[in-house]
Amino acid sequence: MKTGIIIFLIFIFLQPVICQPVDIIPNRYICYKIDGKIDIDGNLSENVWNKAMWTNDFVDILGKSVPLYKTRVKMLWDDNYLYVAAILEEPDIWATLKNRDDIVY
Repeated sequence: MKTGIIIFLIFIFLQPVICQPVDIIPNRYICYKIDGKIDIDGNLSENVWNKAMWTNDFVDILGKSVPLYKTRVKMLWDDNYLYVAAILEEPDIWATLKNRDDIVY
């Protein structure tokens, strides 16, 4: 009996924390299905990419600040793949990882 009361009281006190509304609503984008072939070559001037619209510029994970450099993507799909074309502005690209499938986090 005491255990049930304690769990009930914990639930009552934690409810305001658990049930807080989320301020961040993810953006939604239309991703068109294509029937033709896409050459995976980084050339976004192909006609097939004209159908896709650019996303909004990315923001930080909490949605509260705008990054110094812009990132945006276009997306298309077919019966086999999801195609994502991205433009990422970054003047100073470097890396320390050298092996395929190295952990990046």
